Amino acid sequence: MKAISNPQALLILLVGLMFSGLIAAFLLLTKADYEDSEQRARRDLRELTLLLEEHTRVVLNTNMIQLKRVISLVGDRPLSELRGSESDQRALIQIHQDTEDCHSIWIFDEFGKLVLTTSNSPGAYTDVSDRDFFKTLKDTGQPLLLSPLMKGREYGGYYFVMSRPINDAAGNFRGVVQSSIKIDYFADFYRQLAPRGATAFTIVRDDGALVMRWPLPNPDEPEKTLARAQLFTKFLKESPTGLIGGPSPIDGVERMVAYRKMRGAPLVVLTAAAKESVFSEWMKRTIRNSLYGGAASLIFLILAAYAFRSLSREAKALSQQREKANQLARALEDNDVLFQELHHRIKNNLQIISSFLTMQRLKIKDSDAVILIQETIDRIHSMGLVHQTLYLQQEAAAVDVALYLRTLADYLISAHYADQRSITIDVKSQKIKVGLDTAVPLALAVNEAMTNALKHAFPKDGGRIEVDLAARGSTCEVSITDDGVGIPATVLKSRAPSIGIHLLRALAGQLDGKVVFSHLDPGTRVTISFPLPNITGQQVAQSEEKVPVAAE
Repeated sequence: MKAISNPQALLILLVGLMFSGLIAAFLLLTKADYEDSEQRARRDLRELTLLLEEHTRVVLNTNMIQLKRVISLVGDRPLSELRGSESDQRALIQIHQDTEDCHSIWIFDEFGKLVLTTSNSPGAYTDVSDRDFFKTLKDTGQPLLLSPLMKGREYGGYYFVMSRPINDAAGNFRGVVQSSIKIDYFADFYRQLAPRGATAFTIVRDDGALVMRWPLPNPDEPEKTLARAQLFTKFLKESPTGLIGGPSPIDGVERMVAYRKMRGAPLVVLTAAAKESVFSEWMKRTIRNSLYGGAASLIFLILAAYAFRSLSREAKALSQQREKANQLARALEDNDVLFQELHHRIKNNLQIISSFLTMQRLKIKDSDAVILIQETIDRIHSMGLVHQTLYLQQEAAAVDVALYLRTLADYLISAHYADQRSITIDVKSQKIKVGLDTAVPLALAVNEAMTNALKHAFPKDGGRIEVDLAARGSTCEVSITDDGVGIPATVLKSRAPSIGIHLLRALAGQLDGKVVFSHLDPGTRVTISFPLPNITGQQVAQSEEKVPVAAE
């Protein structure tokens, strides 16, 4: 894996990405929380509007029943008979008392004159012939009329009035019955729906006149109307129910408003919540989460700064180590060059020695001496091949044994005229590398065994030599097998073995190993085994490589 070149820049990038992700997540969660708060408020307002509609309907129906009872009390009698009638007064008071939210009941004749009332102080309200509600009921025959919200002088509270015409059997106008409804009854109910006072409840006529509102309006302010509000100019025309937002035309507060046009009544009910109250809990959560997030971010920044400082120190230390490593690498390269030059010079020097011996051999007439000199040349050449292999590998001290054995086999085939004698040499070796102190005695031992086989195993020419090198655990084993005449048993059992056998045993001892001679039918196998204490996983390949070297 490639090392990261600039961990500080990566840390800054990661911190930036993390902060960007945290900010994005915070904004998304805050937005989702805002939308959830808004949806909950919308749902609550719609549900409260339904409750407000049903409650208003119950109040209207209750007072409608009350007015019908009053009309039944009047019956077909002339209204003048009720004036001053104590029994009718008591009956009217009883009807009044049966209705909890009623403040007073009034009966007017066809001329607008007061006939009967439960009010203790009618005052100037004895003639209503010039009042709008009386004229409307008399002229239009409208079955029910609701007044706007009014401030009562008698009991000091707010109220509104329900009025119905009194008609005879033929539908002719005979007078008006009227019920004054106290707002207190509504206010108590609304306080239960919204105990914190954050929600406003409003009832308006379909012409925009305010019938009821809680919280109650400021008595010092002029009467309000919603006739020009978008609710009446736009939204109610589009849908009888809905949810809108904006500043209230009554008090100017920014609100979310749910509205419903009542079925069977000329009224619109509204439930409104100030946006400040709707999102107050959301704002608290947002501020709290911002504080927590800010504190966590500060701690994270401190840790990131500490990590950045540590990375800077580590980067500096790594830079120094890298410079030292580069220096060591350059020194190693220089050493490799020196070793290559050394191996090359040693190989050349050994080659010069071999050349001197070859020249001497050509001048000697004694055949035994010629043989001894040739054996010496072969041994020197086997050592020279070790250095040549290192030089070709461009390595200082690790010899590729497989490559060496192939090269040695080629040399011996040429030196002993194996191709002319129809002798083949097959090399089968794992990819093994050994140190120089192991390579030299191993080279001499293999050279000795192969040379003995070439010299003594095939007196009639024609044969095969197999060289097999394999690592088994921490032990290396090399075997040289021929299918020749074999070594006589007397030679192996002799107390004074040949120089070759003695040399093989000595070289095996230098390798801290042993040599075993095995008789085959036909042929001989020489097995040299020795430990490889410095071998590594890279020095022994998992696959076996067979390298045949044969004379043509």
